[in-house]
Amino acid sequence: MGKLLETETDGRVTPESVSAALNATKLELALAVAICIVVALLAVSLSLSRVMELTVLALIAVVSAAWVILRTRQVVRRLAVAAQEGRNGAQQEQ
Repeated sequence: MGKLLETETDGRVTPESVSAALNATKLELALAVAICIVVALLAVSLSLSRVMELTVLALIAVVSAAWVILRTRQVVRRLAVAAQEGRNGAQQEQ
């Protein structure tokens, strides 16, 4: 979280802080993909109808995608707030 709020004096968020802030989201994406793969293997190994398999896969994919999208939006929103605070601080110093 410390690197998340590091901004340059002119209020811009540095590429390093963006990368550091998105690292947790990258791990969550990897976890979501792993869960989808496990569910896909389970759905194929169980004796379910094709429609049921596709429904289960679609449901887990939508839930995983929604989770990653929401978490990414939270991180980006925090970065935007940090950049705005940095700009406000730079303007007050002038």
